[in-house]
Amino acid sequence: MDLLRRFAEAARRGTEFRPVTLWSWNDRLDPEEIRRQIREMARGGLGGHVMGARRGLEAAYLGPEWMEAVRTAIDEGVHTGVVPWLFDEYVGPSGSCAGRVYAGRDPFRQKFLVVEEIAGGSWEPSESTVAVFVATRGDQGAYTAFRRVPQPRAVCGKKPGEGKVFLHFAYRTGENVDVFSRQATQEFLKQTYERYQETVGGEFGRAVSGIFTDEPQYAGGSHRVPWSPHLVRYFHRSCDYDLLDHLPELFYPVGEYRKTRFDFYETVTRLFLLAWTMPVYQWCDRHGLRLTGHMAGEETMLAQVQAAGAVMPHYEYMHIPGIDVPGRRPRHPVMVKQAASVAAQFGRERVLGESFSGAGWGITLDDMRFQAEWQFALGVNMLCTHLAGLSLRGVRKRDLPPSLHYHQPWWPYYHFWNEHLAALASVLAAGRPQVDVLVIHPVASAWAEYSPLDPAPVKDLDQALEDLVAFLLGAHIDFHFGDELTLERKASVSKGHVEVGPCRYRAVVVPDAINLRKSTVALLKRLKRSSGTILFAGRVPEFVDGEPSKEPARLAKTCTRADARKASGRKRLRSALAPRLAVVSHGNRDAASIFAHWRTVDDDHVFFFLNTDETKRVQARLRLPVSGVPLVLDPATGEYWPVAARARKGGMTVSYTFPPRGSLLLVVRPDDCPERLLEAPAKPPGRRMVLTGRWRVRRMDPNVLVLDRAQWRTDEGEYSEPTHVLDIQQELVRRGRSQPVIARFEFDCAVSDLNGRRFGLVLEGPQAHELWYNGMRTPLSDAGPYWDAAFRRVDVTRYVRPGRNVIELRRPWQIEPHTRDLLTGRAGGWEVHTVAADSEVEAIYLVGDFGVSFPEGTSQANLGSRWMRGQPKLVDESDRLIGTDLVRAGYPFFAGRLVLEREVTLKNEPREGAVLELPAFRAAAVTVLVNGHEAGTAWRSPGRVPLGGLLEKGRNHVALVLATSLRNLLGPHHHENGELESVEPQDFACRYASNGRAPGRPCVLDAWNVVDFALDAEPVLRY
Repeated sequence: MDLLRRFAEAARRGTEFRPVTLWSWNDRLDPEEIRRQIREMARGGLGGHVMGARRGLEAAYLGPEWMEAVRTAIDEGVHTGVVPWLFDEYVGPSGSCAGRVYAGRDPFRQKFLVVEEIAGGSWEPSESTVAVFVATRGDQGAYTAFRRVPQPRAVCGKKPGEGKVFLHFAYRTGENVDVFSRQATQEFLKQTYERYQETVGGEFGRAVSGIFTDEPQYAGGSHRVPWSPHLVRYFHRSCDYDLLDHLPELFYPVGEYRKTRFDFYETVTRLFLLAWTMPVYQWCDRHGLRLTGHMAGEETMLAQVQAAGAVMPHYEYMHIPGIDVPGRRPRHPVMVKQAASVAAQFGRERVLGESFSGAGWGITLDDMRFQAEWQFALGVNMLCTHLAGLSLRGVRKRDLPPSLHYHQPWWPYYHFWNEHLAALASVLAAGRPQVDVLVIHPVASAWAEYSPLDPAPVKDLDQALEDLVAFLLGAHIDFHFGDELTLERKASVSKGHVEVGPCRYRAVVVPDAINLRKSTVALLKRLKRSSGTILFAGRVPEFVDGEPSKEPARLAKTCTRADARKASGRKRLRSALAPRLAVVSHGNRDAASIFAHWRTVDDDHVFFFLNTDETKRVQARLRLPVSGVPLVLDPATGEYWPVAARARKGGMTVSYTFPPRGSLLLVVRPDDCPERLLEAPAKPPGRRMVLTGRWRVRRMDPNVLVLDRAQWRTDEGEYSEPTHVLDIQQELVRRGRSQPVIARFEFDCAVSDLNGRRFGLVLEGPQAHELWYNGMRTPLSDAGPYWDAAFRRVDVTRYVRPGRNVIELRRPWQIEPHTRDLLTGRAGGWEVHTVAADSEVEAIYLVGDFGVSFPEGTSQANLGSRWMRGQPKLVDESDRLIGTDLVRAGYPFFAGRLVLEREVTLKNEPREGAVLELPAFRAAAVTVLVNGHEAGTAWRSPGRVPLGGLLEKGRNHVALVLATSLRNLLGPHHHENGELESVEPQDFACRYASNGRAPGRPCVLDAWNVVDFALDAEPVLRY
């Protein structure tokens, strides 16, 4: 299909390039609710979903009810076009089938090695004893020599001698599977993959697209290294010496420790591949499933050594290599380039990016667009959003929010976002990237340096690599990483180039490193003999396969030295690599904040640019190394048009001003393409009117007051001091007794006239409660859902009164002993990460026709948030607004859509191409209506909405419909750090002490943190 046709159709029809969502199955699995939510996904523009079990699931994992829900989802997917994907674990990490693989099978359980001093004497070895050494201490207290004791029992009852200690190396077990055991992997495949095959295997490769694996890993980390009896045997076969004789070298810098560590972590990486990743991939390949997902520890070399050895070799055995970019702000470009490099080298068309886990309820569509485009600029072209919650009941709403699903007030506009990314992905998944620089990945140096007792040397390597990558991206020198294990098998040299699969590299960069593999040195020598370009961009390695060697230094003398840690070295590096594509700003300097992505699709050249600066615009000149007709492609509309360009030697220059976080997608087509005759959109008319002054305010949804503090008691107790509801829950769990609980909430009402106003109370599970409002027993008749199906409204209009209002909720609070033990840490196991309490005390919400005021005012906080101080109360709403700050205007907790409207009088006839510009807004989306007709929706800030022919000379009615997220409704409201870039479940609880502060996690007792909801600048009418 022609590229432009593919682009135009991607957003309008089909699901191939649309984002998929990780669908959290976290409650009852009602078939009708499953179908309803899939229909909502179709309405929201999603292309698929990944069915994953999460905390709160009320069905047996992989049991009959689960499998029936899977069949239902597949069937509904056929009707709606929303493609189902399987997920291979309950929460994760993958490999244990919810603990069943190693239940009663200790050989299948994950193990790690630790070291401890023992005194001899009464010490006795155990089954977990691996080895005992006599260690000699030097003058500075560090160990200087080791001698292995042949029989550990020989030290019993003995003393080590003066200046010596006994060191006991022993393994411990963890709550995961041994990824070095092929037998454990086969059991995992039997328990999970084959269960799915038996149930829905007929749909593999048809209705079911693939399966997602999540963070398989071994048990490394601080003060421990991965372990397995399989590892010891495989090490001996691979390295031809006994690992047990060299265990101290894994922890302490003694002997030939770099050699031992290098051998160990290379062996670990290879065995992980052979025993886990390859069998899973091969099973999927045989059965028509595409394997995707991501590894643990992918973000840094330190994390890789602690979880996977090296992640890049694993990506070869994924049909769609993937990564995880959690939180609100994208970081770790090294991580993205690792996966994108392997995908290109093995001809994989798609690279998956799991995104937004823990980004918080406050993330906007534009925030998500920026993070997605950041990934796309680096090589991702398939987005998997984290997550869509089946339910927000209880703890589920705090499971690494946001939940990007039907319960969001911005849901009616979500399809715009999905269509935008589908159009962009359709282009960036086509053809091949134009990358001709190879950077040797230095993880083998991390292997040689890493000690679980001192990670600092590896952190230094990580920092040097991150700095080099930042420089290359800022100089617009695109590159791939070369994993040394992969290069040994797949790389060849031809006419001064290194070839890996379909990729051909004109230059190789050796980054700051201390160690290279022998096979890599040989490859570089062949490249040098073929007159290839090699650059050493940091320390020249002094070790080969962990052993001292002069070979890298001898080679470096014949190559270009350009130490990227120094300004002069970076200048030399840029000159030597001579980037073909350039993006410059003032003074012909590299516009370093602009990421550039270049690929070819048949005769077309695709360029994607992103300004990564979140506060500054960049006036840039894009020097493209190709000739032809440049077209701007707009992913938001699927439209394209020619753009002006100036010819230059070897190509052309396009000028463009990038707003903060702005992007540009260009395609350069051959000179004779028919698109050269298209007309570019007309510029907006020159007449300009700033819409200052007052706006009228009209809600489309009820206002809300969050009630998250209560006095509470059991049947036999007295009321407590006001306490956060989650702290009440924690105290009840700690006590661990099923008993009736009464919670008393209070608020003040200063609304001047209650006549004609409606009020509702929103509860989770009202059928479990008894309600007294101002002392009167109140019927709990269900008046329908509030955003999520688990949030139910109860009409309390007749009970609200001026002054103090008291709401008492009585419910039986129940907990099973096993649940109590898991939640309090008295019991362990995989269930710790999946269990939810049988009963949950949660905040309640008063909704209706009122404003909300804080008596002690507000103060600005971080990340576009503010503190609202004092105890909130109900007040009169004002229908007129000075400015557009809706939080201070009485809507600090508001969730929904709200209308700002006004009249605009035009003295002249509006010209063609009139637009309304929204320079800055703090809302998830803004829909513009003119004279009662919808003109369009802005979800990117700054926004511009074409008004078509809706404006008239004379009086016009202009309305802006602003949609919120659920952040100000669901919080967290009391964290001392205000708005958070990464949100975890524990960030919502306060654990109040008597002084309002809790050990280890202070919280703010007398204030609420909410995000701004406003137009930050006046709209501008161009007509």
